[in-house]
Amino acid sequence: VLKHDSPDGSDATAIVNQEFVEDPEIGSLLRTKDFRIALSLAWDREGVNQFLAAGLGTPQNMVPHPSTPYFPGEEWRVLDAEHDLERAKSIMAELEYADVDGDGYLDRKTDGEPLTLFFQATGVHYDFVKWIRSDWEALGIKIEVNEGSSRQGTTSIPPTEYFEFFSS
Repeated sequence: VLKHDSPDGSDATAIVNQEFVEDPEIGSLLRTKDFRIALSLAWDREGVNQFLAAGLGTPQNMVPHPSTPYFPGEEWRVLDAEHDLERAKSIMAELEYADVDGDGYLDRKTDGEPLTLFFQATGVHYDFVKWIRSDWEALGIKIEVNEGSSRQGTTSIPPTEYFEFFSS
């Protein structure tokens, strides 16, 4: 097994498209720091590392690798990256999201429908995204995953997508 460290500090990660505007409520949430922290806390990175990456990874935020002069410090590497579902649920409650109808999903404020996010995943990352779906659904957010990529060779996330999962 060959393992190569990435200078950007992340061999596989999910990033949030904060420019999403197709749905005002979802766009606003994606730009809300506390919402992104809740997503981070709900994601069991250690589980992903052990079961999908054979324990070869280092669960962390996407920060420059410690070997580079751009590494911001250990505290930033792990800030809000621990799995803490109860804290994540508490943040969602502070954001005034609740499962009013008892279907297991938090309800949107605008129409009462389940708070639903969409995730596009290429084949190589599909298992990682399925893991995130399970973790975020435990938080009460319905996740719909589409396999494949709509990027068609570009390096940017289309403005109609929320998340991108990639390897460096």
